[in-house]
Amino acid sequence: MEYTKLSALIDSSFTIQDFNGITWKKWDNENRKMLMSKTFEQGYRKLYTFVTDKGTLDLGSGQVGELLIKLFDEKMAGLKNRTFLVESNGKSGMDVRYFFKLKK
Repeated sequence: MEYTKLSALIDSSFTIQDFNGITWKKWDNENRKMLMSKTFEQGYRKLYTFVTDKGTLDLGSGQVGELLIKLFDEKMAGLKNRTFLVESNGKSGMDVRYFFKLKK
């Protein structure tokens, strides 16, 4: 399945189908590619990889935490088969912030 970005999901939704584990990633600007590791390396970012109906999606720990809080607010447990709506603050690049709503 192809990768998708949160920026491609703004004003739409995604359904989590499975969890593919944790990876460590770092953007290599010189070679214009993403470097990946299965273990911690200095300068790499820890990402949680999910299989969704829109493709494979990497989320940071803060984003995963926000999804879990939405479930806890509704007295639910487990991300699998849950659908979330994606919104943003309307900015781009480093200034963009994503917000999630649980779709019931």
